[in-house]
Amino acid sequence: LILLKLKIKNTFEAIIFISSLFITTVWINFYYISSRNVDFNKYYDYINFFLGAEVKINYGQGSLYYFFVSKLFETKLDFVDERNLEIILSNSIQNINLLFYMFGLVGVFKYFKIYNFESNIILLSLTVFNFFPQSMYLRSVMKPEIVAFAFFPWILYFFELFRKTFNLKYLYSSVPFMLLVFSSKASIAGMIAIYLLI
Repeated sequence: LILLKLKIKNTFEAIIFISSLFITTVWINFYYISSRNVDFNKYYDYINFFLGAEVKINYGQGSLYYFFVSKLFETKLDFVDERNLEIILSNSIQNINLLFYMFGLVGVFKYFKIYNFESNIILLSLTVFNFFPQSMYLRSVMKPEIVAFAFFPWILYFFELFRKTFNLKYLYSSVPFMLLVFSSKASIAGMIAIYLLI
């Protein structure tokens, strides 16, 4: 929706940005299997739990992200067999990651617009960011760090609006995003809390 509201002069940059997002997403889907990541076995029990298996989860972190992955995977269970299990599971993880990633990019875009950056500069910067190894890795693996990327820019956005206007509605608007980020993982919560305090 943000891209649709851009002026005609930014059409080229918007097309370049969307193309870069598409190319990197296709590359990730074709060449990376998320279930072969080092930490996958650590978090796989969350998916089993949401699919109804009797498993014990001993990790103290939020489960919203894993809930979304498991629900998308569940819609494809009729097509799963031993030959394509990894591919379908990987596709579910990467599609959920892509949704979180795009939500985070919209937050980044809106945040930089507060500082009066030109839309074309922001879009070109996000285009380059799409190709960064860390952003591609973030979209490839099943880890809760994608939740932090999705919601942290929105926290900054609402904090900055509050700082400029002292309107409490912006502070209240940041609370759901803070709760989701703080409950996603203890290390993420600690880093973001320290940043916000500073």
